[in-house]
Amino acid sequence: VGHSQGEIAAAVVAGVLSVEEGARLVALRSRALTALSGKGGMVSVAASLDEVLRLIDSHQDALSVAAVNGPSSVVVSGEVAALDALLAACEADGVRARRIPVDYASHSAQVEEIRDEVEKAASGVVPRAPQVPFFSTVTGDPLEATGLEGDYWYRNLRLQVRFEDTIRVLLDEGFRQFVEISPHPVLLPGIEQTAEDHGEADVSVVGTLRRGEGGMERMLTSAAEAYVAGTPVEWARVLDGTGARRVALPTYPFQRRRYWLEQGSPADAAATGMDVVEHPLLDAGVPLPDSDGYLFTGRWSLRTHPWLADHAVRGRAVAPGTALVETALRAGDAVGCDLLAELTLESPVLLPEDGGALRVQVVVTGPQDDGRRAVTLHTCGADGDWTRHARGILTDGGHTEPAGLETWPPADAQTVETTGLYERLAASGLAYGPAFHGLETVWRRGEEIYADVTLPEDAGRVGDAFGLHPALLDAALHAWLACAGGESGEGGAVRLPFVWAGVSLHATGATRLRVRLTPVAGGGMSVLVADEAGRPVASAETLVTRPLGEEGLGGAPQNDGAPYRVDWTPAPAGSTELTAQSVAVVGTDGLGLDRLAQCHDDLASLGERVDSGACPVPEHVLAGVVSSPDDDVATAATSTARRALALVQSWLTDDRYAAARLVLVTRGAVPAGAGEGVSDLAAAPVWGLVRSAQTEHPGRFVLIDLDDDETSLTALPAALSTGEPQLAIRRGKTSVPRLTADRAVPQLPDGSWHLRAAPETGLDGLSPAPSDVATRPLGEHEVRIDVRAAGLNFRDVLLSLGMYPDADDVPMGSEGAGVVVEVGSRVSTVKVGDRVMGLAPGWFGDRTITDECVVVGVPLGWSWVEAASVPVAFVTALYALRELAGLGVGES
Repeated sequence: VGHSQGEIAAAVVAGVLSVEEGARLVALRSRALTALSGKGGMVSVAASLDEVLRLIDSHQDALSVAAVNGPSSVVVSGEVAALDALLAACEADGVRARRIPVDYASHSAQVEEIRDEVEKAASGVVPRAPQVPFFSTVTGDPLEATGLEGDYWYRNLRLQVRFEDTIRVLLDEGFRQFVEISPHPVLLPGIEQTAEDHGEADVSVVGTLRRGEGGMERMLTSAAEAYVAGTPVEWARVLDGTGARRVALPTYPFQRRRYWLEQGSPADAAATGMDVVEHPLLDAGVPLPDSDGYLFTGRWSLRTHPWLADHAVRGRAVAPGTALVETALRAGDAVGCDLLAELTLESPVLLPEDGGALRVQVVVTGPQDDGRRAVTLHTCGADGDWTRHARGILTDGGHTEPAGLETWPPADAQTVETTGLYERLAASGLAYGPAFHGLETVWRRGEEIYADVTLPEDAGRVGDAFGLHPALLDAALHAWLACAGGESGEGGAVRLPFVWAGVSLHATGATRLRVRLTPVAGGGMSVLVADEAGRPVASAETLVTRPLGEEGLGGAPQNDGAPYRVDWTPAPAGSTELTAQSVAVVGTDGLGLDRLAQCHDDLASLGERVDSGACPVPEHVLAGVVSSPDDDVATAATSTARRALALVQSWLTDDRYAAARLVLVTRGAVPAGAGEGVSDLAAAPVWGLVRSAQTEHPGRFVLIDLDDDETSLTALPAALSTGEPQLAIRRGKTSVPRLTADRAVPQLPDGSWHLRAAPETGLDGLSPAPSDVATRPLGEHEVRIDVRAAGLNFRDVLLSLGMYPDADDVPMGSEGAGVVVEVGSRVSTVKVGDRVMGLAPGWFGDRTITDECVVVGVPLGWSWVEAASVPVAFVTALYALRELAGLGVGES
């Protein structure tokens, strides 16, 4: 696909033209355009085609739509004076527009002046059948050689560039990866907008080069971005001759293949015995036995309902009250109730900011004697807690329909100024995005308020089966705010819908509304909305709002974060018994580490001295990590992380250091106290890098961060002797990172402990209890193990729930993994320091004691979690296959 002159390059790539023909056509086309130089120009407008046509309507002879690049990306070309007027009109309407730096008007009537010269330039072109499909932005369709003769290249310069239409054709053809080949990407936003408007979520769009980034590194970065998005890249050809080789990726291949359910489909609901509910806010429903009630379910999130992000209160996306009304009306329709007699909105529905989903349940009870039914709406987030947001009454309203709004606009009504309304509302805490910008014109007659509203394109497809789109009804209520001066309430306080009464839906599918809002006695307003012909669409006898308190969004879950945080706490006691032979320093730095031990140029030179017998293998090798003060932060961070990565990789591949620990020392790279900042921001990424290495290779790396105090350097040996993997030393005091609960948690007893379940208390009765497992003498064949991970099996579940018989003397945790710290006098199968897994009483604690015959070594490459989760399963399989089934060698 080519854009304007880019079609010549596209034709060369597709094999339609030779390189020589393409170059000649570019040169002669450009020479012809010089005749138009100074006569015109071009302007890019960030608006829809309809909006742009409205803006240029009064300049039809002087301006043309040169290109349509996306749903809100249009280029206009024409005479200079008319373009100046267009830019002024755009600024007045708040439409973003910019002048393109050219002094001629391609794709306009001015091109007709050079038709003969352009056709002459293309007369020698002999197109061939394309080897790669060629999609024309002149016609919007794929073309063969017969459509690309000389006349085509004149039309390419004269007619509108139908880029958006062509992208839509490609999307329909199944294309999902797009690469813009250019010195700087300009068409990417148009492609992304087109794909989103087309309903395609799995489209990737990347460029090649960028302004100021014209080298091979940018090109390879773009190729990598395309590759991880699914575009095939021939890396073997890219990397040929560089010495690169394939390596196995850790854990799993990055295939972008998801194994979880994205969103339930109607077929999924039917398969579970539920009724399919064809509604954007409700997925399925099921009748409730015995009560003649009904349960509806759905899932709401900013990913599946992106228009909800355009309704924000105090910075949080909140489902509008009109969405809850729409949901309740749909539930009522399913049980034969056409009147929402009352709906009280108790707390706002906050949408998860991370794109997660809320589970939604709407429950309609069975009818009372008078036919009325109760309705409630609950949601449940990731925390598993259900919150009731609304409760109300549904009934049969008798299908009474109010008088319509045929006379429009009403006589004697005065127009109300709405300029700046949404900016003022945002300042008061109500931020409305494009999907809710449906208010067009407002009138006032006495106390009555009238308005025209329309459903913006950003609110989603009209055919989404809403009774009345919540964004459209919400926009109707904005007329009240416009007449209140744009304040959301008295004193500017944020006010939200509180009680709806007497709500009926008279028609569906409306995209434009006539609105009448009338004050009612006792406060609030009545609402009537009608279609463009004035026929009633929906009505509410009363809507009452209430201010939102300063304490938060109506008591709704705040989702303020995880219940745990990382705190730096005093390190456990260590010793300073590190000999000079047990510590070495590699590399040069500004931290003064060479004062602690002998310094070597690098790991290789240290290794040579070890091999020659000049020094033993040290227990700890110190390496300072300090960024260059001469580089900018980004460059310094990149180079520092690369040096640390090379050091870590060298350490892991050198068998001489298999039993040693590499200690990377930084200064001011992490904040290790309240109010403390980061003085060496460029060294901070090293901590994240090495934390990952510590996870993959436990016991091989240590991170230490110092301050400028001289005593911190002298405290480093004692810090190392604690055995902690991450430490910070401030003014000679050492601290370590620990997860700290934001809520009260039981304190661990002094000494060893194990987890106990109090009788008949369930999970609330779990607590740590003192244990003698660290001090009890070992039997001849017993081993003492430091616990690293414990497996959870069915017996532990029963114990924790208080359901296990005679549980008083039964400890929790029967399988796990850890490190042997002591062995009995006749133990022969394991030794101190071995990583083992197996069976033991009391793995839910800091230590356990068991017989040597029920533990085995942890297989090479297994994590503690893997090792702790399998002993019972393996023993069960062994017993079943060998003892019960009697399998022998060679049998399966």
